Amino acid sequence: MKKINLILILLLSLNTFAQKDISNSNKEKAHKIDLIIGKYHDYNLFNGSAMVVQNGEIILQKNYGKADMGWNIEATSDTKFRIGSVTKQFTGMLIMQLKQEGKIKLDDKISDYLPWFSKTVGSKITIHQLLTHTSGLPNYTDFPDFKTKMVFENLSAKDFAIKYFKDNLGFEPGTKQNYCNIGYYLLGLIIEEITKKAYEEVLKEKIFDVIGMKNTGIENPKEIISNLAQGYDFDYDGYQKTDYINIKTAVFSAGGMYSTANDMRKWDDALY
Repeated sequence: MKKINLILILLLSLNTFAQKDISNSNKEKAHKIDLIIGKYHDYNLFNGSAMVVQNGEIILQKNYGKADMGWNIEATSDTKFRIGSVTKQFTGMLIMQLKQEGKIKLDDKISDYLPWFSKTVGSKITIHQLLTHTSGLPNYTDFPDFKTKMVFENLSAKDFAIKYFKDNLGFEPGTKQNYCNIGYYLLGLIIEEITKKAYEEVLKEKIFDVIGMKNTGIENPKEIISNLAQGYDFDYDGYQKTDYINIKTAVFSAGGMYSTANDMRKWDDALY
């Protein structure tokens, strides 16, 4: 019995030392990460909220700078930021959920769901190719008039696509890979066509409500969104407000979401 007790005490002691080592290691990691992000902040290259999680444990949770410079509001872990093309992860998840439900197949074509889209290319490009950036479609955010005209459009997503997405392929579908926002914009429209619901409504029902992402959504320029960070550009004259963009129309399911550090942790946990 004494031997068993001795072994038990030894194991508990080793476990305590191991936990201390892990704790010290995490503190060291947090310090190094903070030094790096802090330098970016010092040089006006980063303002925002950082959260680093490893093996389910928060290594670093810290905020840098302002969410709103005009009102002198500090960034927090619940500040809502535009997350840009991270939106594509959510669009991809919705497509895979619809596949799991038997409502779509990855080798289906664009034309199977969007009959108004050019049949010349729509009958050749698969859902899988849209997901993997191998469709051959151009990246519309590289178009010359994207920043001068397209970002100001106040159209429905479908009307925007009809107006700007033509049948000009850069290569034959499946032969190459090229980052493509058109592909994920069309996936959002396909989601709407299958579900007969707005893209943002499907996101809420199938993802946000399921995992408790209460501070995440699609930015609507007419909607007042609490705790939403303002966007800024930095140049030789210092900070200035960034140019207007109608996020809901101009980028839609390719990059129209906002979220928080805390909500994005929930998303990451749910994926694993």
